[in-house]
Amino acid sequence: MKLCDFLFFTLVAGGGAALFVFAGCRFDVPALLILAGAVLLGSSYLIRRTRRRDRGEL
Repeated sequence: MKLCDFLFFTLVAGGGAALFVFAGCRFDVPALLILAGAVLLGSSYLIRRTRRRDRGEL
């Protein structure tokens, strides 16, 4: 994993943890939707990147 990927996903995880705590305290549906979207987009990015790396494109 490159350093920029690590920093990006660390920030996403930190923001997700903050949204999770915020949503848990108030049961805020938009915060839960944003968190779910960030997780889905981040995981799909990692899957695509890993597949390209395994094929030797990077």
